[in-house]
Amino acid sequence: MQIGEKKLLKAERFLPKVQRRADTLEAVGWGLMPLLSLTSAVGLLLVVLAYSFSRGGSAQSTIVYWLGMLTIFVPIAARLIMVDVSRKERITLVVFLGMMLFLAKALYSPSQLRFHDELQQMRSAVEIMDAGRLFQPNPMLPVSPSYPGLQNMAVGLAQLSGLSLFHSSVMVNVAARLVVVLATYLFYEFISQSPRVASVAAILYMTNPHFIFFSAMFAYQSLALPLALLLLYLALREDTKRSTPGLQIVAALGLLAVTVTHHVTSYMLLLFLVLWYVLRMTLRRKERVPLWMIVALAGMIVVWVIYFAPITIDYLAPQITRALEGLTGFFNPSATERVRPPGNPLIEQLFTYGAALVLAASLPFGLWVIWKRQYNHTAVLVMAVASLAYYGTLALRLLSAQGVEVAGRSMPFVYFAAVFVMAIFIDGVWKPQDVSLPTRRNLKWLFAWLLNRIMNLPLEVKFLGAVALATIMFVGGITAGWPPHYARLPGPYLVTAYERSIDPQGVEAARWTDEALGRNNRIAVDFTHYALMGMYGRQYPVFGVPRVYFSPRIGPREEQDLRLAAIRYLVVDNRLSTGLPLRGTYFVPWEPDANNHTIPIDAAALAKFDDVPEIDRLFDSGDIVIYDVRALSRVQ
Repeated sequence: MQIGEKKLLKAERFLPKVQRRADTLEAVGWGLMPLLSLTSAVGLLLVVLAYSFSRGGSAQSTIVYWLGMLTIFVPIAARLIMVDVSRKERITLVVFLGMMLFLAKALYSPSQLRFHDELQQMRSAVEIMDAGRLFQPNPMLPVSPSYPGLQNMAVGLAQLSGLSLFHSSVMVNVAARLVVVLATYLFYEFISQSPRVASVAAILYMTNPHFIFFSAMFAYQSLALPLALLLLYLALREDTKRSTPGLQIVAALGLLAVTVTHHVTSYMLLLFLVLWYVLRMTLRRKERVPLWMIVALAGMIVVWVIYFAPITIDYLAPQITRALEGLTGFFNPSATERVRPPGNPLIEQLFTYGAALVLAASLPFGLWVIWKRQYNHTAVLVMAVASLAYYGTLALRLLSAQGVEVAGRSMPFVYFAAVFVMAIFIDGVWKPQDVSLPTRRNLKWLFAWLLNRIMNLPLEVKFLGAVALATIMFVGGITAGWPPHYARLPGPYLVTAYERSIDPQGVEAARWTDEALGRNNRIAVDFTHYALMGMYGRQYPVFGVPRVYFSPRIGPREEQDLRLAAIRYLVVDNRLSTGLPLRGTYFVPWEPDANNHTIPIDAAALAKFDDVPEIDRLFDSGDIVIYDVRALSRVQ
């Protein structure tokens, strides 16, 4: 027998085994899950390679990164958009995709915290760990100690397990990610009674700009949001025979946990429950909305803000005021100065606007399908009404530079409703018989013509179109989210570039201050060292004295700034003079030429402190210098 014939015979014997294995997987409901797990693992490997290439300065790292992210997302999205997929496979793929995207964030910096929000929250956790009690002051984020749910969980896990606070924070984030993907799926499935709608909506939710990085950080919203979504699912079960006193106790504890973990999330949860109750009463539906949850949550919020977190009002009010001022400034340019930090590359901006356009254009069609299908559950109508808030966030983003942050922070909440409506539309496209199509005689709009054309497309075109729209939203969510394009991949130090400015030299300098200078000293810093000195140095960082840095000499005005800010020590990073600030500013928004720097800060201005006899140099790493300025600020 020839060698080729032997190979053919072996192949013929092997193929039936493969077919039987595939049939077995299909019979138990796994379908293509094993294959898609492999493709996602390959995608994650490409992302890790991109991180490695970027640390080495390779120009091809960005291409490898995008190839890896698309390999993770697109095959699973395509599978879940299909019709003949079992519920078990859908749930597994949704969870798997959510965890793979979490790993894409975790492997960005697998050994230490680098994101500013994480460093702020970790400062609170460290203070709790050292003091052995809650509500310890945090100069980096004063409101954080008033909402200690996240930090207390990490500290408790560290004390029980013996893990470090860093590894405990990772474990808390893993649990939070698992809860959020399961809770979103179960909630969507319950109100739509469709595993397909639930799985499509769940993966679309993963395209929101904060899902991959910001909602996976060690930040209080990252824990509060999964708890809130889980509570919504428990609220649905209140109207069924499956609700038990045990679940009600769990729900009550969950309401308390959300209240003490994050302010905005608790407010959004209360707003959703109130809207749900109002619509139910208005439409006189028979389903039972848990009024006790509304009353309990409202009471908890009021009591907590009054007695434990009065700082919340002072913290949130300026952000809302700035957003409103930005809107008024759009119509009255003299009312406020609208400056924007450097934007993304053109191709990324196209995907950002494309993702916003896809979701905004899909909502009217989804709302039409909801209207015609006449869903029985009031929560579907709540989602329909809440989805309209997405247009408000677009207005904030487009009309107001000050409103960009407010709109961005609201995306995890707004997307929760908006993507469900879009998923209803995608599902309705496959079932035109379930939707009364409008005609030109009863709806003389372009909308009627478009909806008819979409419904009558071949199934292959509908499938490819849905996958393409989901992919655009995924890419656009990354380009619109965090980190910004210049910090999306780890790598060598960049000037004032958020995570790309966090490097070992800065970390060690901060740790030196903790060991040599003691803690909670008021220390003047730039934006990057605000996070480093605040967390790793345990200092009281102040970056509100930019004139001291920009001025060519130390004169009476500079001395006055140091005295008013009660500065004891001052940090100078000479690397600031090597490039423009990628975030738009070196220090604060009111520094000279903020968001409009054309030349780097003068190196001589940074070196002037060596010429002042009253200033002592305490530390010098080559790039980072720390000075003692107490003789000028007159601080003991």
